[in-house]
Amino acid sequence: TLSEAGAVQQGETLVMMAGRLSGLGFSSSVTLYTIGGELNARVK
Repeated sequence: TLSEAGAVQQGETLVMMAGRLSGLGFSSSVTLYTIGGELNARVK
């Protein structure tokens, strides 16, 4: 996992983007996860 690899620490925010990117670098789907946070706590 990212945590086991030392790439992230508890409390950091991970931004996941998916979908077609436009010329401005935006995505059709963005999800924020807090490392060590609630499993179902998501912001759309």
